[in-house]
Amino acid sequence: MNEQPKAPSPAPASKAKQNMFIVACLVVLGVIGAGSRVFTSMKLDSASAEAQEVERLVDSLDNIRQDALGELDSNPDAVWEYQQKHTQQLEDYRAANPDDTSMDAFITDFVLSSNKTAPDTSIVGEDLEWIMDFSNVQSKAELVRRAGRLRELDAVLVDMSSWISDLLGNFEAELNDSDFPVELQNKAKKVFLYGFDTKGRLKIQELDRRLLRTVNQMLEVLHLSWGEWLYDSNAEQIVFEDDEAMVKFNQLFDSMIDLAEQQQAIQRRILTAADRYPGR
Repeated sequence: MNEQPKAPSPAPASKAKQNMFIVACLVVLGVIGAGSRVFTSMKLDSASAEAQEVERLVDSLDNIRQDALGELDSNPDAVWEYQQKHTQQLEDYRAANPDDTSMDAFITDFVLSSNKTAPDTSIVGEDLEWIMDFSNVQSKAELVRRAGRLRELDAVLVDMSSWISDLLGNFEAELNDSDFPVELQNKAKKVFLYGFDTKGRLKIQELDRRLLRTVNQMLEVLHLSWGEWLYDSNAEQIVFEDDEAMVKFNQLFDSMIDLAEQQQAIQRRILTAADRYPGR
């Protein structure tokens, strides 16, 4: 058999997947969080009683955002950690200021309540760990079972895309029902539209779905060449007898890396949106 040094092992495959799917998991909390960071930094409504609290919130959110940006290339969990810290900061702010009726508080409440309705995309990354662990594939039926799970995960991403698409309309509806002046409402809508970056978040979902299709194609290569490959546990890599199958598998692995890089670029743009806001 021809052992090819480029054939991906579970370790790099898992690492590439994390970089991609950490981005997908952000949609649950972090993506909304990135948008709320823009809102709070704009200080749409500076109620004097809460002005200092808002300032502290903005500084804290900015610090954790900068930390995430600094670790984005080296820590695959950087954005996940950011979203957790971000949400905790918003919850702490509301707990300390339960009577705040400013626009900042209104937007914070919308962010926190919306996050609770988002589809749980964290299962995508978790299940891909198992799907791409080729060390324990014992039958073609197992490959078919994993392909079936990919279809179920794709449905989750479709649901997330719908949730993202509806969010701006949901925000506008709640805003229209509020007692805030029309001028302030219009400013909030403008900042939401800019900060949330619906197009960018939908692109992330599209890339996630393309990644699932790429993984499915990898399973197909293994299925079609069944009996002509094995998993070398010492080298921690797949070894193919057929060079054509090996080349195809590696091309698909390279496609995964490309998808990871595209998603990371979008995530960086989302995290830096507040810095570029024209009204800042």
